Amino acid sequence: MSILEIPRVNKFIFLDLNMRTVLRWIWEFPQCLLGLLLTFFYNVKFVGKKGDVRYYAGNFPGGISLGLFILCRDYSYEKNQNNIINHEFGHTRQSLLLGPLYLIIIGIPSILWAAFINFIFFPNKTYYWFYTERWADHLGGVKPRWNEKKKRY
Repeated sequence: MSILEIPRVNKFIFLDLNMRTVLRWIWEFPQCLLGLLLTFFYNVKFVGKKGDVRYYAGNFPGGISLGLFILCRDYSYEKNQNNIINHEFGHTRQSLLLGPLYLIIIGIPSILWAAFINFIFFPNKTYYWFYTERWADHLGGVKPRWNEKKKRY
């Protein structure tokens, strides 16, 4: 390999640089950058794409959608593929609609809800009851599940 050749790294499959992708990177820059960084930090592998959005699975502690990147754990992707993909794709659509406000309006509240607010203040409510998750399900085409009984483990 000469010094002028660039090695093709599978992580950079997101570089299908068409005008739509470039505009999304500009509009959704904070979450796209964070999503890209998390793909390296968690060493997840590319498993598929839907439009401009890339799905990555591996040793990730849940599911998250950040701009053009969706990350989830292997098990979630394999066993609950349609719900996780469609739900996280709903978050991607929120990101497209809200742009730089996504992390403030959706991202941070969603993470806080998932981390402890749901368990401490609303223990009888399902995870999908929260506005960020209901809206993501709606935008992702997932049947409503916010009023289901919460499962006890």
